[in-house]
Amino acid sequence: MKKLSFILPLLLIGCASVARGPNQQVHINAYEAKTSNTLPADCILSNDEGIFYTKSNKSVIVGRDKDPLTTDCYTDTLAGQSIVNGRINGGFLAVDLFVIDLCIFSCWIDGLSGSWAEYPLMIDIPLDLKDDTHYKRLEEKASELKQRIEKYSKSLSILNEQVSPQKYSDTKQKIENAQEALKLINLELSLRKIPAAQQ
Repeated sequence: MKKLSFILPLLLIGCASVARGPNQQVHINAYEAKTSNTLPADCILSNDEGIFYTKSNKSVIVGRDKDPLTTDCYTDTLAGQSIVNGRINGGFLAVDLFVIDLCIFSCWIDGLSGSWAEYPLMIDIPLDLKDDTHYKRLEEKASELKQRIEKYSKSLSILNEQVSPQKYSDTKQKIENAQEALKLINLELSLRKIPAAQQ
């Protein structure tokens, strides 16, 4: 009976979803490319699961996803970007396939939730002098964020907080994260300055 009570949640949810959930922690290591010295920087991370903000050389919780995680970090004069792909952890796939239910339900659930996927625990961001490419990336990111805010807001408007409290809360948090990131990007764009060496 005890064994059944342990297996049943796995059948309904999926091994990876039970073991580690839809989020993971990553550490952002921003440093000056020329000297390799670590630097404090503002960093905005984004993937299909949402927008995340942190200071460099700190850890941040991001949504698991097999799709790329883009990280933009910048200081007053330096900027850099890193794009890493989520990788499938084969161990959880094997458990779903051979132990749980031959992948009949668990693979679908773990696959759709992104719980199989994982990003590197450490993401290195080399920073160089800012140039037009940095500001162009931020302009594109600002446009993307506006679209995401609109999309999340539409989803929130049709969600019932009483019926789906967790989904409602998650969507609301996504909107707040995107709005905060957009505010930071707009501030950076308004203070646009390219070092003389790059002009």
